[in-house]
Amino acid sequence: MHPLDGNLAALRKYEREQDKLDQQEIELTRARAALAEDMIEAYFNGNQAVIDWITDDLMSDHYKAVEAALRRAVIDPEFDIKRFWRDLVTKYIEDDSETDDLDSIEMSRRGFGI
Repeated sequence: MHPLDGNLAALRKYEREQDKLDQQEIELTRARAALAEDMIEAYFNGNQAVIDWITDDLMSDHYKAVEAALRRAVIDPEFDIKRFWRDLVTKYIEDDSETDDLDSIEMSRRGFGI
């Protein structure tokens, strides 16, 4: 066996592991985006658990951004407030340590009833 063969085998193994990790990250990103979308829909459909979460956690952490968006929505009829909420919830979920794997995202869904 040539020494280069061992290095190539190790490189192939590393590449397969990286591909698997990349795929897991893609799946996690999709799951977070889907959770954010479902939470926005639940919010606008009156899901009290989601409304409370947005009011208590998200709005208190991002008060100035929310206040500015609400003001803009009043004066700019083309401002898409739903998109603002979707983007803000998505960012909040991405930054939240409680959504760092697929199981915790599923637990969040169950906790919010979505």
